[in-house]
Amino acid sequence: MKTVYITGLNGSSGKIHIGHYLGFLKPFVEMQNSNKNDSLIGFVADLHGLTDPFNSIKGNSKNLLLSLIASGLDAKKTLIFNQSDVPSHTELMWVLTCQTSIGVLERMTQYKDKSKKFAMANGTSTIPCGIFLYPTLMASDILLYDAKYVIVGQDQTQHVELTRDIAEKFNKKYGETFVLPEAVITKGEEKKIYSLNNPGVKKMSKSEPEGCLWMLDSDEDIEKKIKKALTDNLNKVHFDPINQPGISNLMTIYKAISQKSYEEIEKKYESSPNYSFFKKDLIVLIQNLCKSYKEKYLIWSKKTKEIKKILSDNAAKASKTASKKVDLVYKKIGIR
Repeated sequence: MKTVYITGLNGSSGKIHIGHYLGFLKPFVEMQNSNKNDSLIGFVADLHGLTDPFNSIKGNSKNLLLSLIASGLDAKKTLIFNQSDVPSHTELMWVLTCQTSIGVLERMTQYKDKSKKFAMANGTSTIPCGIFLYPTLMASDILLYDAKYVIVGQDQTQHVELTRDIAEKFNKKYGETFVLPEAVITKGEEKKIYSLNNPGVKKMSKSEPEGCLWMLDSDEDIEKKIKKALTDNLNKVHFDPINQPGISNLMTIYKAISQKSYEEIEKKYESSPNYSFFKKDLIVLIQNLCKSYKEKYLIWSKKTKEIKKILSDNAAKASKTASKKVDLVYKKIGIR
């Protein structure tokens, strides 16, 4: 039996930033390209994009699918599909929701953080239920496919732990049904790239777009953002996240793209009188990385029929596996 690895790209935004790419998608693509025996699933989590009712998600699914392909995911090697095209995700989600307590969901860090923002803006009556129930949908995404390993960012590990707890509880109550999943976090500092405007404090995020380097940014935008990126007045290219968070954040991006060590980067710029020489080289590195990405994105954006076929074929494959799991669950709980 093949080991299943799964990952999903949240559909709340239609584009990805360099933090997504370097810390999340690039490692998954490398795994795909070296894979021989495992089963890989990479889907667009478009239903998760609905958790914020004030956010428009129109067109996001297509754009995110293009992002996955532009990043290097191959539909022949990785099962790529839209979450909403496989109804079993929401079917199982309801069963799992009924097996999960309010207290457990209230303890989720992301729920506490996001609900606080809504409450501060509009009062508790406007907190969307989707934010509260998000973890049980994520649990469904994972458990449907007997995924052993879930490729996630650090902020999603709590949800994977909850998924494991739900699966363990269900297995104990109804008999062996689900594989107990484990979170896999990408190695290296690139798993946590910070905002260009708020380094060391806030991760690069769509919620702070001015501090983001988007993979579809123009060369001019990349140059402008890197030149304005917050550093310090020490003018020493040195990796010290505590005392020099700004330049350290930029060095993390440099390291991830160039594959040079921090020591090699420091040595290269040790005689530079200021950060301009380092930033100039970093701008070129990022522009070249994004150029390759944008070229693939543009090519695939014109292959409408091929995209539709990939989605249709892969949704059928995913549904075949997922519906079997839902049938088993329904039998276990007594519906069938």
